[in-house]
Amino acid sequence: MDSHLIASFSLLGSLDVLWTILKVLIGLGLVIFVHELGHFLVAKACGVKCEKFYVGFDVPIRIGPVRLPSALARYQWGETEYGIGIIPIGGYVKMLGQDDNPTNAQKESERIKLRKAEADSPPADVPSEDSSKTGSADPSLTDGSSKPASQDGASGVAEENDDFEWDPRSYPAKSVPQRMAIISAGVVMNLIFAVVFAAVAYHMGVKYDPCEIGGTTPGSPAWVNDVPIGSRIIQIGQDGQESEHLRFMWDLQQEVAHSGTGDEPQPIQFTLQLPDNKRKQIVLRPSDRLKKLGIANFVMIGIRQTISTTLAKEHPVIPYLAAGRTNKPLLGGDRIVGVDGTRFSAARANEQGDIPADEFDAALARKIGQSVTLMVERAEPQTSADAPRQLLQITLPPNPMKQVGLEMEIGPIQAVRNGSPAESAGFQVGDVIRSVDGQVVGDPIILPQRFRAWIDREVDVEVERVDGGDRKTVKLVVRPKSRYRYITDFGPASLVAIEAIGVAYPVSHIVGAVTPGSPAEAAGMQPGDVLASAFFTIKNEQNAELAKMLIGRYDKPIELDEKKQNWPYVHGILQKMPDDVELNLVYQQSGQEMKAVLVPTIAKVWFSSERGLRLSPLQRVHTADSWGLAWSLGLRETKEQLFRVLTVLRKLVTLELSPKNLGGPLMIAAVAGSEASQGIARLLLFLTFLSANLAILNFLPIPALDGGHMVFLAAEGITGKPVDERLQITLTLIGIALLLALMVFVSANDITRFFKVFF
Repeated sequence: MDSHLIASFSLLGSLDVLWTILKVLIGLGLVIFVHELGHFLVAKACGVKCEKFYVGFDVPIRIGPVRLPSALARYQWGETEYGIGIIPIGGYVKMLGQDDNPTNAQKESERIKLRKAEADSPPADVPSEDSSKTGSADPSLTDGSSKPASQDGASGVAEENDDFEWDPRSYPAKSVPQRMAIISAGVVMNLIFAVVFAAVAYHMGVKYDPCEIGGTTPGSPAWVNDVPIGSRIIQIGQDGQESEHLRFMWDLQQEVAHSGTGDEPQPIQFTLQLPDNKRKQIVLRPSDRLKKLGIANFVMIGIRQTISTTLAKEHPVIPYLAAGRTNKPLLGGDRIVGVDGTRFSAARANEQGDIPADEFDAALARKIGQSVTLMVERAEPQTSADAPRQLLQITLPPNPMKQVGLEMEIGPIQAVRNGSPAESAGFQVGDVIRSVDGQVVGDPIILPQRFRAWIDREVDVEVERVDGGDRKTVKLVVRPKSRYRYITDFGPASLVAIEAIGVAYPVSHIVGAVTPGSPAEAAGMQPGDVLASAFFTIKNEQNAELAKMLIGRYDKPIELDEKKQNWPYVHGILQKMPDDVELNLVYQQSGQEMKAVLVPTIAKVWFSSERGLRLSPLQRVHTADSWGLAWSLGLRETKEQLFRVLTVLRKLVTLELSPKNLGGPLMIAAVAGSEASQGIARLLLFLTFLSANLAILNFLPIPALDGGHMVFLAAEGITGKPVDERLQITLTLIGIALLLALMVFVSANDITRFFKVFF
């Protein structure tokens, strides 16, 4: 194997990553800049002197003997210093007489106190020898016996000492309505630009992952209700708006997640557009099974995102699986348009010509143990996207299953598909399959493939059923139907489905039988052994690095217990591994902890549906036909995002949503990077989402935020005098402490997620 396959990024890939990071930094900086620009422009319009305008905070940082600069860049233009602070979270406008640090309040108050004779002199913006000190009072002019001037909310004139008044260009000297306008301007600007960002994005054309059903997870609500593959969700909820452009993550996933924040998941009504363009309404109640197991943070309905038949541009195949053994190499960007001489329908192709993969999946499942001839369209290098593509015939061999000789115990049926042969035959949730056609169950993971031999004929099935506390054997007769969906790429706590009859069941972590002559028998494993954990090792270093890059962290232990029962997950990873893999097991045998290292063998009659093709997600483009429609979509997008933020806040307050689901700076950066990698338009839509968040969160009535300032100003407007200075300082310090605690909490959430993913 060539060592260049191991490289995670080419030089071009590295430049793409750097460009993505740059786009994220510019985008996030733009949201902050727009917010502060609102404060700045209105303050200037009200005649307030703005001393600093910063994106980021210019805080001096010292690490041992090393002192970092407080700003990455700064420039003095007129009376204002513009800069980029070294701490990239947030920004600020420093106005004369105003400081977000309450400990500086007294100092600022002294700076803007002027004797009336001084106030009659030329305005503070007249250039002086030191423009940065324009408008400041000479400390020597302050009478030690005089009290700090108390501001009148309307005129800014000192009440208690007629000798002093506020500098007319200071923030406290302005009326309450003016100061309210200054404080609210940042939020208003964010809302305006949220619409602008979204409108520009839709005018450019937004790539999105459509709400098209590429598959259903065995045992899930969507699987039980037999949601048709290839359908498109065009409306979510009775009150939702009908649209052909609903997005998988931003619309479907978030709506499903919100439905499960209470004690019990709430049912959701969906309107589907079927592959034949007919419409169908279904109601699904999300499942919280994985949430209760601690595997997922949210409830799920079990709909899998649609992928295309176009191979990924980077590492299009797993080279040590079947896709690496084709008669001609498959290349990144190749588009599979048919199998064995039959072309797929292009009716649902996207704007780039990529075809949904549901027909392809069915074709591979139908011929799981046979070679298939792929009809592949390949673009010539250095040609335009709409140039004719070369048509190739490439033979893809089957992928024999890797086995270690363990036949785990089958668990009780967890789900029976509506309208299925199993439902007609009388199968029930809780039944345990004991024999099929007079044969023992054997390996429950292979059982779905064994049903291929019984399609369209009556099969006797014996199940064990608990009835009134008694266990009894029930004989059922079922007629399997052709339904070619074989899944061996299982996730944690996955159920195994016999699609031909419509039942789904777990696979236990208890060994039911050991195949004679197998690696498991050679290692001394026996029926009744209880598996505790499993992990993989790969002897060849190049294979190990390649597997880690293409599959993920396979070498961390996978827990196996009576709740998660992760043996199908282990089996699924095994099918993606190179031949030199070793499966390391920790298990209990007769009360003693044992360890075994098993080298898998290649099955002769059983096959994996995983052939090593790495297919790209199917994306579509939503482009506004006119600027009028773009502005309408931008306004709709902003309203939707504001509603989502308010819904999350409401559910946090009512404890319907756990604070553990909140994300911090790392999460924002990660999502921004993901969106930016999809293009400028997708990044602009994310900035709309971020602007809506910033607008609402920054206007919460928390001291130290704009909303807290508005509360103080409202109180001043009602009473006719400012809120007591000591009270303001105390509440502001409390607000700062709460915000810092929140920042630490959400950052800890981010770090926890990071460790779960990578370690």
